[in-house]
Amino acid sequence: MCLSQLPDDAADKTVAIVDIGATMTLFSVTKAGKHLYSRDQMFGGEQYTRSIVSYYNKSFEEAELAKITNDLPPNYTFEVLAPFHTVVMQQIRRAIQMFLTSGGLKKVDYLLVSGGTASIEDIEKLLTEELGVHTVVANPFNEMTLSDSINKEELAKVAPQLTVATGLALRSFSPWHI
Repeated sequence: MCLSQLPDDAADKTVAIVDIGATMTLFSVTKAGKHLYSRDQMFGGEQYTRSIVSYYNKSFEEAELAKITNDLPPNYTFEVLAPFHTVVMQQIRRAIQMFLTSGGLKKVDYLLVSGGTASIEDIEKLLTEELGVHTVVANPFNEMTLSDSINKEELAKVAPQLTVATGLALRSFSPWHI
């Protein structure tokens, strides 16, 4: 579904998919379309929200709204965002290392990031530069024809967090057996 966002050779390469939810991160790896590895981690965007709560004395709901509307003080980048970027990078680096150790492969060629946390500022650039792996934020609607009544900018903002739901919805159009 999101493979088209990656370079043309990705279909034959090792692709790691990282879905960072509120409290859980699912790390999966495919190679040439075959599933090789999956691992769940107790980590997610809720930690980011809790940092905003503690630094700026906001309620959880206020912190969530501040994240979405970008209504945060100028020093937020250094106090909250940069430390969270570091934690995200460490979690993904550790997951890649565990996969490589157990899978016998030498590298991950591409990284596809989804989930609500995939929308945080500069995540794509950070992971590409720090991990040395071409990273793309998933947009499951990238190749879909959308109705003119849909606000495409608003959809693009939330698209990464709808990746799993979109995949599950599309599954119903494919034949499968239980």
